[in-house]
Amino acid sequence: MAVGILVVATVVAVSALLVQSVIWLSVAVVVTLVGGISATRIVYTEMLQDRRESAAQRARLADGNRTSSVALSRENIAFAEAMSRKVKGRDKSINELEGTIRLAEKRASIAEHRARHEAAGAKEANFALAELQQRVQDAKAELVDELAVWEGAEFDTVIDLMTWEERVMTKGELATLREEKKRA
Repeated sequence: MAVGILVVATVVAVSALLVQSVIWLSVAVVVTLVGGISATRIVYTEMLQDRRESAAQRARLADGNRTSSVALSRENIAFAEAMSRKVKGRDKSINELEGTIRLAEKRASIAEHRARHEAAGAKEANFALAELQQRVQDAKAELVDELAVWEGAEFDTVIDLMTWEERVMTKGELATLREEKKRA
């Protein structure tokens, strides 16, 4: 619209110059001046309107960005909380598993110690068994010898029996003392 006013003012000024009349020139100057002022005012008003619309558009854009930022912040907070819970759960599981491993290692150590102790006990029992078997064989041999001597001798059987019992008791007490020394 401002361009139209300026075109009209230009046509009036050119026409006044062609006519070369002072009145027409005066009218042309007034029309040109009013047209210039009106065009300037219209351009100024349109510029202010464009600035207001641009400011409003920037405000809407900023508000949209702020809303998006708030939503992203909430999502980030929710994500951080979820990850924190997962990390805490993982740490708790790790601590529980480490405790279970320590308990299993302790139980294995106890079982290994018990197995060694029982193996040593079994070894001692086998050694004692072998010794007892040897003593039984020795006792059988002595009994056979005693019986052979006893059958050929002409002693009283009661006296021989008491003597034999006394010897066996003495050997039995010695064997018991030997076993106690080995265990100690």
